[in-house]
Amino acid sequence: MRRWIQDCEDNHPLCQQLKPSTRSLPTRLIHLGDTSDTIKPVLHYSASLPAGTKYTTLSHCWRGLTFLRLLLGNESAFRDAIPVLELSKTFKEAMEVTRRLGVPYIWIDSLCIIQDSEEDWRQEAARMGEVYQGSYCNIAATAAKDGRDGLFRKRTLLDVEPCRVQAAWAPPRNGTYFSKATYFCRDLGSWGSEVQDTLLLSRGWVSQEVVLARRTLHFGRKQVSWECVDKRACETYPDRVPTTNKPALHPASLDLESIFRYYDGKFIEHELWKMVVQAYSRCDLTFKTKDKLVAISGLAQNLGLPPDTYLAGLWRRGLEEQILWRVPKGERPCVPTGTAEYRAPTWSWASVDGPVFLKVPTLKALAHVNIDILNAGTELVDASQPFGQVRGGYIRMRCMLAHAYLTERIVVLATHSIMRNGQWVDVPYDSSDPERFQAQHFFEGWPVMLEWDRGKPIFSKRYYCLFVNQHDGRRGLIVQPTGRSKGEYERVGYFSFSIATVRKMTADAQFTNPILKPIDDSELYELMEIEPDSGMPIYMITLV
Repeated sequence: MRRWIQDCEDNHPLCQQLKPSTRSLPTRLIHLGDTSDTIKPVLHYSASLPAGTKYTTLSHCWRGLTFLRLLLGNESAFRDAIPVLELSKTFKEAMEVTRRLGVPYIWIDSLCIIQDSEEDWRQEAARMGEVYQGSYCNIAATAAKDGRDGLFRKRTLLDVEPCRVQAAWAPPRNGTYFSKATYFCRDLGSWGSEVQDTLLLSRGWVSQEVVLARRTLHFGRKQVSWECVDKRACETYPDRVPTTNKPALHPASLDLESIFRYYDGKFIEHELWKMVVQAYSRCDLTFKTKDKLVAISGLAQNLGLPPDTYLAGLWRRGLEEQILWRVPKGERPCVPTGTAEYRAPTWSWASVDGPVFLKVPTLKALAHVNIDILNAGTELVDASQPFGQVRGGYIRMRCMLAHAYLTERIVVLATHSIMRNGQWVDVPYDSSDPERFQAQHFFEGWPVMLEWDRGKPIFSKRYYCLFVNQHDGRRGLIVQPTGRSKGEYERVGYFSFSIATVRKMTADAQFTNPILKPIDDSELYELMEIEPDSGMPIYMITLV
């Protein structure tokens, strides 16, 4: 472990670049006592410590178990001594690793944040990104389901050492024989099983912790693994794991050439944010309403974009494209119900639980937008924390709205696309293949792709289609009036028409009729104007 850390300090310039130039210590740290003595943890307020004080951090799973925690009632006692016997196995072993690394302090969330103080939690949670960025080394209890499992495992050399096999190869076509020799068999998928596919890495908070920490030691089922911006390694591959790329959410992993090619090079931060959100949206949170935006706030802050342009998980620049996030086909999003707690506006991906696909703005796409955002904003729970929880949010815009019924019918497909020699080709369906019978959705008789955010569409109900962009087809949002305020809508889904469909629609007056027909209820818009050239009604509405 020390060798990995020293190598990172001496030979990884990118890791050194990510070291914070100005560093403030966490509010509280746990001092482990004199190195010549047994571990005697004490809660220490860091205001009196030098800025360069080294500390480790811990990433772990709680799983609802309650061990000794910092509370308003025991904070004073913790300053004298933290009772070691009452700590979880994971906490005790993390302290032992910290001591072995020669580091005097450790930061553990439940021992350094007052757990029964909402104010303290809100203040400290907002600093979580700084805490992990400033950590000398992050310790991850990667194989532990909860605090009872700890870091250390009973193992054998076979878990780490390659298996040796003596074998002779059969002759190839040219008749050359390979003599009997000793071969080494190694598990090339160990990073997935030991780190990437573990319960810990599926936790929302941990996705931020591992990314922001400059280096992490993963204590897995069979071995210890290493992760920093420059490399991944493990005991089997101490120099570098051969089959893994750089950590996906680090700036160093960005393919800048492709970004400049496909995304104009003007929205690099948005490309990184897309990667962050898409990975984070697949993670789980125990307190989904309270933590949804807070658990990613450190990554948002670290992106370097102006804080006043952050809008509940999206950014003001290029917002016209970002609101076209969608739930991937086949996924079932979960929308919080039965709770009075507000989480995020419906136009933000943070309003749903489950995987989302976020769009990266491009200059070309933004040149084809059909909406004019007049203003947008959020109401923060704490005005000093622009990346934290929100009480509300709005986007006020001028836009085209079409009101019509969506329909569904079963169609019999003649062909389907498959990849052949690197190209998509259409091949006929077998007459016995049930996949050729598929449900398709239609808007005024035109085929449309729908991705629903909330529940399932009711096809006997009228919906409102908000046309957002006509680049590469027509795309937009399915919205419904809230009934609370004049011209106020909420998002319920996403729609898109293919390029081929749009070409047919453009030549057909039947398509433009629903758009040209003004909405007759004046409570459904703040203002309506008729465009002189096209005759299209343009509405002023607010999306919440």
